[in-house]
Amino acid sequence: PASAPHAVDDADRSRIERGKRLFDKRDCGRCHIPPLVYTSHEAYDVGLSDEAGLKKFNPPSLRGVGQGRRFFHDHRAESLEAVFGDFNHPGPPQLDNQEITDLVRFLRTL
Repeated sequence: PASAPHAVDDADRSRIERGKRLFDKRDCGRCHIPPLVYTSHEAYDVGLSDEAGLKKFNPPSLRGVGQGRRFFHDHRAESLEAVFGDFNHPGPPQLDNQEITDLVRFLRTL
């Protein structure tokens, strides 16, 4: 029998769990406060400057982030993978490909 397109198997559950642990380990919840809204009212230096030289921004809610098409305040990241791979958000250390896959999988559950 064909599986549903969004079926979660044991391997997928493991990816989601690893991504959640990475979210916690990297202290992502400092700016994207779980569990209800995954954001805060504060502005944070995200390590990127906009065209006006501003570096502090209010973090968006991560609820539904998996449905987004562009990311960051100026839409410079074309995917969630680019947020972490190309732009190394929120900063060192750089995530490896497996960590990015796991974190993005977790974020797509929100």
